[in-house]
Amino acid sequence: VQQTVLDLDLKRRFELKRTPEAYEKLIHDVIQGESHNFVRRDELEEAWRIFDPLLHELEHEGKRVPERYAFGSRGPLKADAL
Repeated sequence: VQQTVLDLDLKRRFELKRTPEAYEKLIHDVIQGESHNFVRRDELEEAWRIFDPLLHELEHEGKRVPERYAFGSRGPLKADAL
């Protein structure tokens, strides 16, 4: 194991004149046919198939009241039962 310096200054580290903005990078990826930053249609449809009924159930159950717990604690005691 070797200790290194975490350098996130990309302009200096890679001697770039300019770094692209986030959307510039995404548009460039689309033009290049890179899809790793995007969700496929079948993934999105499956996500909605799973979560849509859950969201409808939560909306129709009525108002939920958050469990109170002490600041700095591990959270509500009922969470341990999950």
